[in-house]
Amino acid sequence: MLQNKIYRNFYIEIIKTFFVILFGLSLIALTVRSVSFLDLIVENGYPIGTYFKFSLLNLFGITPKFIPLSFLLSLSIFIIKHIQDSEFVILWTSGVKKMRVINLFFIISISVLIFYLVLSTFLTPHALNKSRKLLSQ
Repeated sequence: MLQNKIYRNFYIEIIKTFFVILFGLSLIALTVRSVSFLDLIVENGYPIGTYFKFSLLNLFGITPKFIPLSFLLSLSIFIIKHIQDSEFVILWTSGVKKMRVINLFFIISISVLIFYLVLSTFLTPHALNKSRKLLSQ
């Protein structure tokens, strides 16, 4: 019973770190890309509301590019943190097998892969198509 809580805690910690890193990197890239979209207001005369909608819809095109990097960073941060705190040594000495932790990492990577596939195959094309339609109106 305790081991299930430990694994659930590990899973939540890795996923939270993953989404924080993904959100931060996406916001930085969105800011850089939105500056290049200022030509829509200045040269083409689109309203500011259209500019913000177009920029936010392009967030779906930016985010999938950072998913692998965010997952690698979150997993690395998790492992380094737990090695420094000697939590893995405590797990090994209490009888937890290393293969169970590796299986947990595998399950987390499969869930991130499913998130990536859903985002890149369904949401991103729909959002980018909607942003193109927004400019054509």
